[in-house]
Amino acid sequence: MPYPSEILREVNGCLMDLNKPRAGSLAHIYQTDGEVSCVNLAGAILERFAGDMGENYEYVNATSDNGLVCNIDAIATNGRLIHINVRGEPSTNNHVFNVHIWDNTALIIQVYLNKQVRLFRRISKYNFIQEFNRLRSQNSHYVSGAYNDLFGVTIAPNYTVSDLNVTYV
Repeated sequence: MPYPSEILREVNGCLMDLNKPRAGSLAHIYQTDGEVSCVNLAGAILERFAGDMGENYEYVNATSDNGLVCNIDAIATNGRLIHINVRGEPSTNNHVFNVHIWDNTALIIQVYLNKQVRLFRRISKYNFIQEFNRLRSQNSHYVSGAYNDLFGVTIAPNYTVSDLNVTYV
């Protein structure tokens, strides 16, 4: 389970690999430029932790059995790095991001293609759990609200989540 200093080191390594400026700290207000795909950054971060630190993946499909098999409360433990892949229709709203849990805080680490977003979004762990559950509710009204609260991106209320995959180290 990574410490915040390890998160910053690996995120900065990924940013450098993508020819983007480094973040000064996890509290740094770093506005992304919309040129990097969320799949590229989030996947690279997960690979660094799985490879560099010898961590093993754990994988859960949060939409199988109506999401009952995914207990995000149990997954979102202190020091955990969580990688989430949200897919649905329309596909332009699909998103992949990472979350680091530390001291009851969820640090969302993201970029978004063709949109400027904050690289680091800090919310309480409990709000993250609530918004994650709204995201997987498959109620389009709840999904669009959760999307905005988690990512700072406004989407049309017609987005339906068909697949929500959670990988964690």
